[in-house]
Amino acid sequence: MNRKWLALLPFLAIGLSACGEASPTVSGVLMEECGPPGCSPRQVPVAGQIRVSGLAGTYSAPAEHDGSFSIRAPAGTYDIVGRPWNWTTADYPCGGGEHVTLENGKTTRTTVLCSFP
Repeated sequence: MNRKWLALLPFLAIGLSACGEASPTVSGVLMEECGPPGCSPRQVPVAGQIRVSGLAGTYSAPAEHDGSFSIRAPAGTYDIVGRPWNWTTADYPCGGGEHVTLENGKTTRTTVLCSFP
């Protein structure tokens, strides 16, 4: 291998790792509000699925048992929705109408709130 290329390898590695670090992230918590009729109003974290959709595409990730989620996506503005695992497919996703704007190198935090109709 040519010695010139060997000398450039450390710089190439730094450049490639910097590209990966610039990916924006949206993270937060999926919350379910109240519960069956008659319960006292409260919000609890819930496991489920989160989806962001925008001009750059659609990306999804699970919300863990504590409601936490994290999605990496290209910079841009996205609609964000969620669905608790215990909701049937007939239930609408929650958080509709909410938007998040992702910027390179930054993490945007949000809460997706699911309320029973």
